[in-house]
Amino acid sequence: MNEDHHTWPHGELSVSEALARRRAARRYRPEPIPVKTILEILDQTRLTPSGFNLQPVHFVLVTDPGVKSRLRRACMDQRQVDEASAAVVIVSDLQPHRGRLDAILARDLETGAIDSKYAEFCRRVVRLGFEAGPLGAWGLVKAGALAAARLVRPMLRPMLTRSQRREWSLRQAAMAGQTLLLAAAARGLDTCPMEGFDPWRVRRELGIPRRYLVALVVTVGRAVPHERPRRSRLPLRDLLHENRF
Repeated sequence: MNEDHHTWPHGELSVSEALARRRAARRYRPEPIPVKTILEILDQTRLTPSGFNLQPVHFVLVTDPGVKSRLRRACMDQRQVDEASAAVVIVSDLQPHRGRLDAILARDLETGAIDSKYAEFCRRVVRLGFEAGPLGAWGLVKAGALAAARLVRPMLRPMLTRSQRREWSLRQAAMAGQTLLLAAAARGLDTCPMEGFDPWRVRRELGIPRRYLVALVVTVGRAVPHERPRRSRLPLRDLLHENRF
């Protein structure tokens, strides 16, 4: 089937159709997308699962032409930032439990989504995993204890260093990014996920606090019709490993 968006029916597409339709759009038509539509897509994106339901992912929606122009420079001068109707910068909290964990657990307890036993378990595990203590001393003690315990039974990897928290945060942002791509495709919109940017400059231009990891930039709009076929994908047989790698 021709993948030009003009051939797709109006209305939301199924997941299968959105997956088949979606491709990175690097050229956009000067057609504004209502902010309301993009907010609806982001409202769907926030439903993405996250570790311990900490919901660390935030979205910086950029539609102002002046801000987009500065963001373009921070994104290695990639023109799709300027051309697209909007750009969404996905950031992830490196300390998501602070000021949020108790409120999330209280809300889930109130709705009956969890019980008090699980809430206490979650408090214990999250704090064990994310808090290193003064000068990291408690973190070193926990690291040693966990290394010894791992010899006996499986253990969660703690978030004792910035590198470990960054790895966890990137996973959360990646899941949200994929949801955003599919939610936009389902509405007949085009996107381009971008890794080519200077995080320091993006942070500076958008006033993003250091506590948040700048993970991904996604442009959203209506693409200029593609002149080339979609790039190939490897067949499943080259990627699938059953039961063992």
